[in-house]
Amino acid sequence: MPDAMRHPDLMRHVEACNNAVLPGRRAPLWLEHGQIGWVRPDAAAVLGG
Repeated sequence: MPDAMRHPDLMRHVEACNNAVLPGRRAPLWLEHGQIGWVRPDAAAVLGG
C-alpha cells in the first residue's frame, strides 16, 4: 500500500501547505554547490545574501 493511502490526513495537510508559486518574489537559497530552496528577500538579507 502506498504511503499516501496509509496517511491520507497527513497527505492532505502536505498538499495544503505546499501551495507556493515559485520563484515568486523569492531568491534561490544555495548551500555549497546546490540549490536547497527559496527564500524571501527579507530572509535573504538576514542570511547575508
